[in-house]
Amino acid sequence: PDVDTGSDDRESEDRESDDSEAQALPIIQPVVDGTRRVLIHSFWREDLAPLWAEQWRYGQQAVEFHSEYTAYSYPWSHMTSVEGQDIIEGGMEFPMMTVMGSYEGQEASDLYNVTAHEIGHMWIPMIVGTDEKRHAWMDEGATTFLENQSKMEYWPGVDHHRVGARSYLQVSEARQEQALMRHGDYYEPGPGYGVASYLKPAALMVALRDVMGEEDWLKAYRAFIAEWSFKKPSPWDFFNTFERFAEDDLDWFWTSFYYETWVMDHAVGRVVSKPTGGATVTIEDRGDAIFPARVRIRTSNGMDFVHEIPVYHWLAGNDRYEIEVAPAAGSVVRVELDPGGYAPDVDRQNNFWPRGSGE
Repeated sequence: PDVDTGSDDRESEDRESDDSEAQALPIIQPVVDGTRRVLIHSFWREDLAPLWAEQWRYGQQAVEFHSEYTAYSYPWSHMTSVEGQDIIEGGMEFPMMTVMGSYEGQEASDLYNVTAHEIGHMWIPMIVGTDEKRHAWMDEGATTFLENQSKMEYWPGVDHHRVGARSYLQVSEARQEQALMRHGDYYEPGPGYGVASYLKPAALMVALRDVMGEEDWLKAYRAFIAEWSFKKPSPWDFFNTFERFAEDDLDWFWTSFYYETWVMDHAVGRVVSKPTGGATVTIEDRGDAIFPARVRIRTSNGMDFVHEIPVYHWLAGNDRYEIEVAPAAGSVVRVELDPGGYAPDVDRQNNFWPRGSGE
């Protein structure tokens, strides 16, 4: 959507009292029958929340970005953010409104993050009516993904998806996970609920995007939001939508990562060079979770190629896969698994050969 920031057309309103300030800035959103304004309101106490002087900009960008990325324009006339330091430290969403802490003493990016997250909830569960108590990952996980996506536009230079995935994988490696499909009331104390509701499902959205390809994944993501707007989808509606656009059975993905807490661990097992040139590269599946493998191999002749190991190889019960590098390519100088870094692999140290040549 286009944003009106010109001095002639800009509509703003400032109200001051002893301890509060209010601002409103319109965003122009295109709709089918013309142009509609969405007012971005921000209410805060200047003395308690100086970071909030820029919060309206965060709200503006979040509404604009989320509308564009989901391909579903924000449908209401306003979005209001209220600073409530005495009420909450983080944030809480309501229809067309969010209440958030002052974030005093923290970074501006922290206030942006919670703003992008809470406004993201206007799409899920306010538009797409998921049941957070029953399946928290549908609500919080999808919103965390959208938050991370918007953060990379507003605060470029950091892959926020990877940052969140690392935290989830640390818990996964420590075997402290709890299944995503568990009812929200039945999570045990510890990191299980936060990982299963926020971090893991957000990371899985990125992993699935890597499997499907960005174009097909984005079509599925947008179709799910459009088709289930102002309805009550279940997890199986979510699963079916993505399988429809993948044109494939993704039960291996849902079972491994949503119903179970299996870990994924692909490794470069060994590289055996041949006297006449070339080599045999062995990739091992050391985990329980099923996932396709992408292998990048670099040779002494300057060749750099990527080999795909389909998920069906692992589904057949195999735990090894051999790649033959032709003599004409020269000797193998480097092997890397998952060069994009989006597979939910709990041990990335064994994804490289020679050992120690990776991250």
